[in-house]
Amino acid sequence: MSLTPPAAQPEFDHARYLLIRSYSQSAERVMAALHDHFNIANSREPGNPPAHRSEVVGLCGQGGRHPYFRMQASDLDNAASEILRLRHRHEPVEAILDELVNVCQRLRRRTRFDGSTGCVNDTLPAIVPLLPPEEIWLDGRELPLDVWRLLSCETDLVSSSLAAHVPLGDVAFGSLTQSGMAFRLLMSRMQALQLRIDVSLRKPPLSVAGALGPPRRMVPISLARLFFETGCLLTPFNPSAVAQWYAALRYQDWIASTAPRLSVRDELRRDSVDSRYRGLFAEEMAVGMMAIGLADLFRATSIVNTVEYLAAHYPARLKQKGAIADFVAMAPHPVSGHDITIIAESKGSLGAPVNKERTRHAKQQVSATRARIGAAPAGLALAFCSSLFFSLQGKEAACEVIDPPAEPGDADLVLTPHLVWRMAYGKALRFVGLDGASRQIERGEPATALSPMYDRERSQEESDGRRRQRAAMAREAFGAELLLDVGPCAVGIDPQIMGLLRESGISEGTDELLSKFTAARRRDTEGRETQSFLSRLGLGCIFYDELDQLARG
Repeated sequence: MSLTPPAAQPEFDHARYLLIRSYSQSAERVMAALHDHFNIANSREPGNPPAHRSEVVGLCGQGGRHPYFRMQASDLDNAASEILRLRHRHEPVEAILDELVNVCQRLRRRTRFDGSTGCVNDTLPAIVPLLPPEEIWLDGRELPLDVWRLLSCETDLVSSSLAAHVPLGDVAFGSLTQSGMAFRLLMSRMQALQLRIDVSLRKPPLSVAGALGPPRRMVPISLARLFFETGCLLTPFNPSAVAQWYAALRYQDWIASTAPRLSVRDELRRDSVDSRYRGLFAEEMAVGMMAIGLADLFRATSIVNTVEYLAAHYPARLKQKGAIADFVAMAPHPVSGHDITIIAESKGSLGAPVNKERTRHAKQQVSATRARIGAAPAGLALAFCSSLFFSLQGKEAACEVIDPPAEPGDADLVLTPHLVWRMAYGKALRFVGLDGASRQIERGEPATALSPMYDRERSQEESDGRRRQRAAMAREAFGAELLLDVGPCAVGIDPQIMGLLRESGISEGTDELLSKFTAARRRDTEGRETQSFLSRLGLGCIFYDELDQLARG
């Protein structure tokens, strides 16, 4: 192996070299096994190989010994050869590492994942691409599990942490948790795009139609905000060994550079891209579009996943049959301003509008859900049907908001407001990598783990000048305190909200203050078109380049 770090190489680059070296060693093992120079014996049933000629086959060990991914042996051979060639290149280590990730991503895109095997994992397509196989075979002989390492490079949190470019001097201001490293990587590769969603309100109730404005509205958003809103809702409330964080990394390069139109890269229409990825991508992006629609059009603050709430507080209710909407939100009534509960369901599609059958099912779900948040009566039942299109289709991303003809009656499920807020902030803080604060919030404790990056009272060092200037500009321009360094931006939070979370936590009584703070935040920040943002929760991303531009005047 000729790839060795220079003697004077900084510690972080040294770690990158070691990572590239380890992938080269994996590629060597794969190449040796492909050419029958390396014998592997992992199988529980070595005499019963899968029958797929000239294909590399990964066998699932979760629900039976069946194939769940396949690829051409030539594709694997080419990828391993490209990785081995990297050790002879003389570019900067960052460029070599980026190329390593690109090689592995190309291999993954040419791999087919089977979602119709009857395995228990077929009902959970989001986790299938993250599960390693138990065995890997080619023409009656086993291959090493290094094959999976090449396939999963971009979701490997160790490589993600290294590729996230964490400056050693700022390590105290970043998060070294797995979710924090992954979020940092996501933000470091996020395009600085301002995008539009064509929002169409189909037959809203007459009582609120006038207050909601024109029937069609172009909503400018930051691409970072779309991923942020999606992640805050899809990060699991109860983390497990399988799912700790919303894996937004897998979609970071799907968005086409067609701003201000929001569209998807055309090459993702190819058959080599697993159709389940496309479907899951459409559904998850639709959740983010729904969250933006609820926040920007209906002024929603807290949004909670209905099933997660039931699982945490009313598990017996999950056993009852019947349709249920995915989300419940609290928002002011468009006319009276009094708090109401919005029942919301999200459906998504890629390349075409949401079809009539799924639209009808969404309307049934919201009409059948009887719920309210505290004393806020059920006021609106909305189905959000969101569509993304490929670049060459030339169409705007669309979110059609449908109010079912039958509005909800008396609610029989009451969601406790402060528990709703705990769930919302707990998930959001875990998504950005603030795991300690997330756990404190979920337990109802003061979130003492929250602290600003720059403490005006304690820091007197001259080296803090740039950080001091950015922190001051964030407060002035965005009303945000900077919490966490995440590469090109910092996680920011509304100072009033941070003070409440730190001093008292979220308990019965403080939920009303949170409602007031978030409602005031919505009024103060409407109409802004910047890459930086604070979400409905008063939590978001403040980009350094915007702060520096503002500082220069």
